[in-house]
Amino acid sequence: MSFTQQLLHSRSSQIHLVRCKDLYDRAAFYVVQCPKEKLTLLRKSEQNITTLEDHVRVIASGLGHEPSDDVWKMLQATYGLSKKDFDA
Repeated sequence: MSFTQQLLHSRSSQIHLVRCKDLYDRAAFYVVQCPKEKLTLLRKSEQNITTLEDHVRVIASGLGHEPSDDVWKMLQATYGLSKKDFDA
C-alpha cells in the first residue's frame, strides 16, 4: 500500500461521507474533503449552511442516502476508498 493510500485509510482521513437533508427536505449525500474538526463544527453549527462548497471541498454529491455505483467507483479509482471505509 502506498503512503497516500495509507494516509487515506488512516483515521486522520479528511474525506467524509455526510448524509443529510437538502433545502427541500430530501435525503442527500455529500462526499467532502476537510479536517474532521471542521466537519464537526459545521454539524454543530446553528446556521443553515446553504452553500457547502463555501466551507469544504465537495468531491461528490447527490440525492438519496447512498452514493451511486459510479461515485463509489470514482472514489475507489481516485482515492482508493470503498464503501467499507465510510461504514462506522
